Parts: sequence; C-alpha cells; structure tokens
Amino acid sequence: MDLSKYNLITEKKGYRIVSFGKKIAFDLKDVKLPFGIEEYKGKLIANIEFKDIPNETFNNLVFIKTINESIQNILTQDKIPTPKTMEFTDNFINKTYYDTLKTTNDIYYLRCSINNKNDCKYYKIINNKKIECTSSELEKKTCDIKIELYNIWFFDNSYGINWNIKEVVIKS
Repeated sequence: MDLSKYNLITEKKGYRIVSFGKKIAFDLKDVKLPFGIEEYKGKLIANIEFKDIPNETFNNLVFIKTINESIQNILTQDKIPTPKTMEFTDNFINKTYYDTLKTTNDIYYLRCSINNKNDCKYYKIINNKKIECTSSELEKKTCDIKIELYNIWFFDNSYGINWNIKEVVIKS
C-alpha cells in the first residue's frame, strides 16, 4: 500500500483516511446481509457476506483485505510513516488489532457500522424502480451495498478499521 496516496486526518477517537481528499468507497454487488442490521453495544452494525460473488466484488474484497492488512502492518511498525497532515502518536504500537474482515469456511464477512442511521438508505427494486424500505427487510437478502472506509479507531489497548454502510439495495 503506497502511503503517498493517502492522508490520515486526526479526529476525536481516531483517524480518518482519505485518498486525494476523498473517502475510500466501494460498491459491492450481489452480497448478502445474513443477519440484517443489528444493534451491538448501542450501535447499528451489519455483517456483509461475500459468497458466490461477481468478479468486480471479488476484486473489491481483495482490495479491502489489502487495506486491512496494510494498515495493521503499517501501524504496528516501530517506525510509523507520518503524513504531513497530522501529528501521529503511539496509539497503535503494542496494542491489539481487531480485524473487521473475518473468514469462516472460505466465506468472508465484513463487519460494518452505520454511523448515522439518517445518512444510510435502504431500498428495494419494484418494477425497475428504487423504493425505500426498512432495515427489517434486509435479513438474508442479496443486495448491492455502498460502503466507505470511515476511520481507524482506537480505545484503551485496541484499535481497528471502521467501514461504514451508506446505501443498501435489495436485489432478491
């Protein structure tokens, strides 16, 4: 991962990652939300399942995996590169990394959050039209999902990456 393409911007509880001033975002096609939208410790989350996915989504999965691994490796080195846009502290050295990308039986799951429920939209397609729906309709459905890399968080002796869901469109 070439750090010259990315900037880290200091936030209250972490660092925002941007590339050329824009958030890093993906459109994931034909993925599933096996558990729908859930509440965990007072926050809305979803686990995106990558199973039987098209090539474009597989390529995005590989890039997400590379981002996760690269950030973990970069942040835990003794000499962390310091982008000019921030003052870097030792928030990550000797701390536990929590990976949002898990694998079970060769199926990947990406844990994402919904940081602002008013900022995330849910739709279904009816007669070739996008119609708003509720989060309760998403469970076990095949969807197209827009996500963005929200930030790197840290708390006590742990840190991780926060992916944020922006839009979900039910396909079936």
